[in-house]
Amino acid sequence: MKLETIQLPEFAASYKLYLRENVSTDRKELPVVVICPGGGYRMVSGRESEPIALAFLSHGYHAIVVDYPVLPDTSQVTPDYLDTNTRLLAEIFKQIETHHDQWEMDPKAIFLLGCSAGGHMASLYANKWQTTIQTNSPLCSKPLGTILCYPVISFNYGWPARDVLDPSSLKDYDTSALVNSETPDTFIWHTANDRGVPVLNSLKYCEGLTKEAIPFECHLFESGKHGLSLATRASAESEKAQHLNPPVAKWLPLCVEWMERRLER
Repeated sequence: MKLETIQLPEFAASYKLYLRENVSTDRKELPVVVICPGGGYRMVSGRESEPIALAFLSHGYHAIVVDYPVLPDTSQVTPDYLDTNTRLLAEIFKQIETHHDQWEMDPKAIFLLGCSAGGHMASLYANKWQTTIQTNSPLCSKPLGTILCYPVISFNYGWPARDVLDPSSLKDYDTSALVNSETPDTFIWHTANDRGVPVLNSLKYCEGLTKEAIPFECHLFESGKHGLSLATRASAESEKAQHLNPPVAKWLPLCVEWMERRLER
């Protein structure tokens, strides 16, 4: 594996490239997963960064982990901040297109994954990519699929810091209302008793996908705390058994199967 950090000073951000060894004899370009970790826009969760990247590397994917700018407190979530993060993702997609030969990445096989607040960031790009692109090829700007893990979809459906944030000022950033005919196919999962980001977020997004006839696969698990990541020892905090959840850990193989079906098209 090759690990490299790319700085994006114009966005006060960076991203890490996790490039697996390409064992293909014909040097075939590999698909890539762009990962937006969660953290409530106040931090970038380490548990939803490298562990998820390495999990996808083990399944034959390259990975990119986005270290996006965070805010000192969630009351500072503004349209300008959210739109800047969307442009940041557009720039990363552009760089994949530019460097795909060097990185051995397939620019037409980019999956975009987001956890929690990172799920909001990912779903915002997924629904606005066509108006935000900074690349010469629209086909390389649209994710082949979006993967949303217990995502924030609207600040009105249960935001962890709703006591300091005015959701009405961000009503236009309800991504379930932004779903359109160009929204990518989606894999989404949540736990039914998530107290951090209520499952209503995922249900509303599925409703939006249904209205626009966007193919999606949704898995709702009976029980599990917010922020489970892989729900295995690989992403668990030490001595915190609540981050180990074997039933929920099934989301990854289910997701990989869903991704492979898109690669076969």
